[in-house]
Amino acid sequence: MTENQLIYLVIIGLLGPIIIFVITRRLKTVERQRKQSFRKRKTIGSTQTETPLDNPLQSLRADAMESIETRFSIIETMTVIVLGTLWVAVLIVPFLNFIPATLVSVFLGSTAVISGIAARPVIENFIAGIIITFNKPFRVGDTVIIDEQYGTIEDITTTHTILKIWDWRRLVIPNSQMITKEFINYTINDTFVWQKVGFKVAYDTDLETLKRLCLEIAKQSPNYSDYENPTFWVMGLEEHYYKCWIATWSDNPAKAWELGNDIRSGLVMAFQQNDIHAHDYQVTMKQ
Repeated sequence: MTENQLIYLVIIGLLGPIIIFVITRRLKTVERQRKQSFRKRKTIGSTQTETPLDNPLQSLRADAMESIETRFSIIETMTVIVLGTLWVAVLIVPFLNFIPATLVSVFLGSTAVISGIAARPVIENFIAGIIITFNKPFRVGDTVIIDEQYGTIEDITTTHTILKIWDWRRLVIPNSQMITKEFINYTINDTFVWQKVGFKVAYDTDLETLKRLCLEIAKQSPNYSDYENPTFWVMGLEEHYYKCWIATWSDNPAKAWELGNDIRSGLVMAFQQNDIHAHDYQVTMKQ
């Protein structure tokens, strides 16, 4: 062994463990931050429902904390293995001349085949899981719409994401697909939702009366938040009716779900009581 090789081994031998130590410490710090962020979340869930479970939110919180811990534990272990392998590979670079070229070729070829064919889906999903973990496009407990399915992110593993749909079914999506999907996240920055309800009415409907009824119905809902008054718009003029929107604030997606139901139910009853019709055809038939 030459002097240069000895210096190389000493430098790489010391540098490798330091790099592994720094990265694993950083992973621990990020894990603590994720746990603290989740503990601070006050509202979790896409709908307000009674469930067969005794404490569904408590169970979700406990499962989420365990999921975060497990996910980071796996990432940390794989990081140590990969970095350790790279460290050993760099250490033996000066001594490659002493290893038969055939042996090196067979080893690299076998590794490429296994990684490229057998382990490709696992590797893709694992890498995607790491990207999701650190990029944070969504978190456990977020209310989202994915593939036209409305629900709550129940779990994020290193290979797949589980969406608990509003009717308690589970949609399991590989992480390699999750990083390419377009979706709506209702709670990525805050939990407030400006709930909108659209409807149509016949042209013989008095607009002032309609507006007054809509604003009263929205304010009467227990899920309405009075950050500002509800807003009423006429959104379109069609041949037999005109289209309207009523929009107002709610504190979180679960309350917004109920607020939408309250407004729609209130509109139906108000239309029946005030003889308001959806289009001119109904008015003509009644006359």
